[in-house]
Amino acid sequence: MNRIACFLRFWLVLLLLSPVFVWAQNTQTGAEEKVKVSKNFGVDIRKLEIDVEKTPKTKGSRNGSSGSGARWLVVKAQVNISGQEWLDEFEARWNVLVDCGSKKKPILLPLNTKFVHLEKGKNYISAFVHPTFFKKYLDTESVNTSKISATLDIAVNGKVMARKSKGSKTGLISSPAKCKVDSNGLMPRSKTPFADVDFDYYANEKID
Repeated sequence: MNRIACFLRFWLVLLLLSPVFVWAQNTQTGAEEKVKVSKNFGVDIRKLEIDVEKTPKTKGSRNGSSGSGARWLVVKAQVNISGQEWLDEFEARWNVLVDCGSKKKPILLPLNTKFVHLEKGKNYISAFVHPTFFKKYLDTESVNTSKISATLDIAVNGKVMARKSKGSKTGLISSPAKCKVDSNGLMPRSKTPFADVDFDYYANEKID
């Protein structure tokens, strides 16, 4: 009887602890709950733009001028959500290609950023390239947008739901072996001086 009782206690304890083991495993592996989507849910990238913006002026700067006027490359998009009032999260997968001329490989700048609490209708997102990037690789402070190509994928639950591209050399983006890849070249808006500019206008980046 003692053996049977011990056997039953062992399995009872194991049964009670199994949810804890599953939770710990999911935490360690980074498992996430799936985003809920309705049958009529849809995502559409209406606009993808490549532009240049100067460093915004700020008060209280002690190192140099308040807003140096340095030029940042910005890629921005309008993402429309339909079929439900709110979407908990989507991932923006940016790829920006900089043409460095015939003697150098083009430079590919990838960036994945997640956004949360997305309302039905228009949602605006953006990413930036720091002015020092162009000084380093092209020896210039100016930004020639005609040399820039970009693609944007919007993914929900890991599945690409929408895609848009702009520029003359977007085909090279799918061939990273032909490019120099700089994983630190493209920055989310929250990591730039533009984070507080038009704050309410842009979608809410997820805090990791």
